[in-house]
Amino acid sequence: VGEYVSGNGTDLLLVSGDDVKVTGDLVPSADDTYDLGTTALAWQDLHLEGDVLMTDAGKVETAAGDLTLSSAAAGVTIDAATTVKIDSAAGDISFADNGTAQLALDLDGTAGEVIMQLKVDSDDFVFKQYDGTEVFRVEDDGAFDIAGGAGSSGVTVSAAGQITADG
Repeated sequence: VGEYVSGNGTDLLLVSGDDVKVTGDLVPSADDTYDLGTTALAWQDLHLEGDVLMTDAGKVETAAGDLTLSSAAAGVTIDAATTVKIDSAAGDISFADNGTAQLALDLDGTAGEVIMQLKVDSDDFVFKQYDGTEVFRVEDDGAFDIAGGAGSSGVTVSAAGQITADG
């Protein structure tokens, strides 16, 4: 009752009062040619089980509970009209370079602390201006250099507290 299939030579119309069930693969007749929905008629929600593979762009996948977004050939851009929010219930955010942990943020640190920790031994923590000019550096041994440190028209405070200044 009220269910039918009709065609007008251009469009095929499937009408049902409830779900339309597909018992096989739903595939286009040509590769990389057709869209699912249009700018005027978009699908509301997309419910999937498993990974999403975009053959020439990248993939969204799950493994061991982690959700991974990867690009096939270039970077990943997150662009928002207002705020980009990274929210971790554990309070931990990690940055890696090709699988090697580089920097960790512990946002639920002890006694109101927010902890930034380098994850590679012997790395220095360096802050630079837009033009690349070093503003300050926290060295691996605990020394603190301002404006390039002593010997570079700056100031160095050693881990032991000795202050050395140029000029």
